[in-house]
Amino acid sequence: MHSSSSVAKRNNRDREPGTGKTGSGFPYLSDIFVTTILVVVVLLQIPIVRSAPVTHTATSARSPISEIHAQLKSRQETVLSSELAARVQHISVRDGERFTEKQVLARLDCALEQARLTKMKATLAGAKKIAKIQKRLLELNSTGTLEVALAKTELDKAKADVKAQSIILSKCTVSAPFSGRVVEVKAKKHQFVNAGQALIEILDDSTLDIDFIVPSRWLVWLSVGQEFSITINETKRSYPGKVVRLGAKVDPVSQLVEVMGEISGRFPELMPGMSGRIAITPPQ
Repeated sequence: MHSSSSVAKRNNRDREPGTGKTGSGFPYLSDIFVTTILVVVVLLQIPIVRSAPVTHTATSARSPISEIHAQLKSRQETVLSSELAARVQHISVRDGERFTEKQVLARLDCALEQARLTKMKATLAGAKKIAKIQKRLLELNSTGTLEVALAKTELDKAKADVKAQSIILSKCTVSAPFSGRVVEVKAKKHQFVNAGQALIEILDDSTLDIDFIVPSRWLVWLSVGQEFSITINETKRSYPGKVVRLGAKVDPVSQLVEVMGEISGRFPELMPGMSGRIAITPPQ
């Protein structure tokens, strides 16, 4: 009995007055601390709701697309070659110069071909006289129809020879097939050239074409006549253009299609070979 009362008194001293807690209070403080930590953790895990930026899909679809590489090309470009084996007699243009359609750009020395033509013309004149005489003799019953026919045949052959030689002589003069500029003179005066050898490279820069490649999914809105602008890298300026043709085939691997456009207007500073970026806006 004495031992039990001693334990009870000791327990009563350990309790705080007016509470049922022990004097130290550590178990209850630990519960409060743990609860507080849990609340903080839960609050930190709740995502903060922020107003998301409004995306205008329709507006974005109509905004210019400026990531398409393009290159300027001349509509006509060719290399004029010699059609005869001859010596270059004269070249009237130099690199970069302008010329007009049908202007003589070069001449070949065709003295031998000219002499042949002179000979053929003399043969033609003789054939005409013989044919005329044979026809008169036939009227006088002094010759037969066979002789007249043979004379006519020789006359036709002489005419054909003169015509063929005249065509050959026309090849001695190299004329411009269109107006444009000289890219490069590839032969020199007094140089002997063979048939098919390059003489002058020329191009027509009056209208510049624009070649670029776009995704095939653009075909749902891209059409002939659609306008765009192109910023040229070399001039740092933008120029108007329009679509003139669409490619006939979509690449099955890359899913790209070629588009051909042209510069709208004449801008002397632009040259074939320049490149830039296309800015084209889908229709609304």
